[in-house]
Amino acid sequence: MCVAMENRMKKEQIIGAIEMGRELGTPDEELFYRVAKKYDIKIEEIKKILDELVCN
Repeated sequence: MCVAMENRMKKEQIIGAIEMGRELGTPDEELFYRVAKKYDIKIEEIKKILDELVCN
């Protein structure tokens, strides 16, 4: 699979995890920490992904 497709799938998984956590009432600080740990990315990257959603 190409890298671009893998990155897109990872972003979609991250977005899904955040949406689910918010629906369950998990505070963003805890949610971002958990997602960052699970997907091995920085919290700043999570915020960047979410900013891209808002802008589009």
